[in-house]
Amino acid sequence: MNKGFFDIPTEDITRPPKISPILGCDFCGLDKQVKSPRIPVFGEGKMGIYLLGEAPGGTEDEENRQFCGQTGSLLSKDLSALGYNLDQDFYLDNALGCRPTSKSGSNRPPEPKELQCCESRWRQNVKELRPIIIMLMGEKIIKTFFSDRNHPITEDLSVGRFRRTCIPDVKTRAWVFPLYHPSWVVRNPDTHVVFFRDLEWAMNQMFKSQGRPEFPDWAQQVEIILGFDLLM
Repeated sequence: MNKGFFDIPTEDITRPPKISPILGCDFCGLDKQVKSPRIPVFGEGKMGIYLLGEAPGGTEDEENRQFCGQTGSLLSKDLSALGYNLDQDFYLDNALGCRPTSKSGSNRPPEPKELQCCESRWRQNVKELRPIIIMLMGEKIIKTFFSDRNHPITEDLSVGRFRRTCIPDVKTRAWVFPLYHPSWVVRNPDTHVVFFRDLEWAMNQMFKSQGRPEFPDWAQQVEIILGFDLLM
């Protein structure tokens, strides 16, 4: 566990921030197209783990509940095999509060604009719940989560690069685990072994983290010197 990851850049970064201004539901419009708009966080979160997925599917929209469809069922079974309960041990949320659908009525991936519109919602959820562990399910969510960071390493936030990585995040004061989304397994059943082993690895790291990550108090370690005579 490398302390300081995504903390302070090692070089001067002059490019503008990647995050756009808060847009909200009026700009997105998905809330007017679904049965269950703005599906709330689900789960008891007894272990202080916040699981962030991509978007609700058809079953979630029908039941107004997070991770209750096919991908949720797969995730629940895998966690149960490891000795955990999805609904009791986790807070469950998605980067979109509303289900995105195609013209045919089927699920579709969220658009960048939609992710931006809903970003303030789940960031507020993280702020209020104060999880110790944050699990990011899928590459889009990894990129969305770190979209407000001005750090050179955020140029490549692929799952393949950051899987099996435990990130101490200075902004949320939590350990962050990038993982594949269970829908990847639904579409590619042969990948289930990889997904399960990564999930098992992430759960095992919880017992090594020993609480929240600690960061240096830089403000207390910097001495500010006033006076122009020192420059002469």
